[in-house]
Amino acid sequence: MMLNVSGFGFSYGRNRVLENVSFHVGEGELLVVLGPNGAGKSTLFRCILGFENGFEGTIELGGTDRKRMSVAEGAAFAAYVPQFCEAGFDYGVFDMVLMGTTARTGIFSVPGASERKKAEEAMERIGISRLKNRNFMRISGGERQMVLIARALAQDARLLVMDEPVSNLDYGNRTKGLECVKKLTRKGYAVLLSAHDPNLAFGYADKVLALGGGTVRAFGTPDAVVVPDLIRGLYGVGARIVSVDGVKCCLPNAGKDDA
Repeated sequence: MMLNVSGFGFSYGRNRVLENVSFHVGEGELLVVLGPNGAGKSTLFRCILGFENGFEGTIELGGTDRKRMSVAEGAAFAAYVPQFCEAGFDYGVFDMVLMGTTARTGIFSVPGASERKKAEEAMERIGISRLKNRNFMRISGGERQMVLIARALAQDARLLVMDEPVSNLDYGNRTKGLECVKKLTRKGYAVLLSAHDPNLAFGYADKVLALGGGTVRAFGTPDAVVVPDLIRGLYGVGARIVSVDGVKCCLPNAGKDDA
């Protein structure tokens, strides 16, 4: 199992964020994590990545207890793709991707031929080699997100942790980004991706984890998890599930009685 979380709990001081959270992600699976703002999705991700250590329960990466892993060992297994990234300096796209290799070489090491090759291969795999000589802050939001995914691939990690990676993108770039991520799972990567739109679960997920009220509201296949009662419980709005050409989607009860 690529990721196994059991009995997870976390608090910020007296503020209890999550408790009794258990789920798993296997090789080649895409798990979409749903939940309203403040549900604890980002906190869970931070603990998986090793940014927070004061959690209860167990997080295992590839069968190894996360708390027993060094920073380097954790980075070799799991890579992070944030919602957005504002570069503090005038970095080029290739340099941004090359930063992913520092997880193995160290941030003060000078990347060599091997690291540069990994960065080039990651860009080619994502289909952004044409951007190699561009400035990161002068490309579109969708292109930046693809660069961040390539940076994660250059890290050589098999688990990709993505915190709302497409929430700020337009429909076209969001679709391209998600299609790219789904292709990675077909090559054996495991992906943990948080989102607000339940339709992403129907379109791309193998499993869905729904967080709400400080714990797991549901975990399973999209068909089993994404139902009207769950949507109402998570987001406080009515919804209906319809099928279009055999593909399910979640629609709000706009103009209808939600009682």
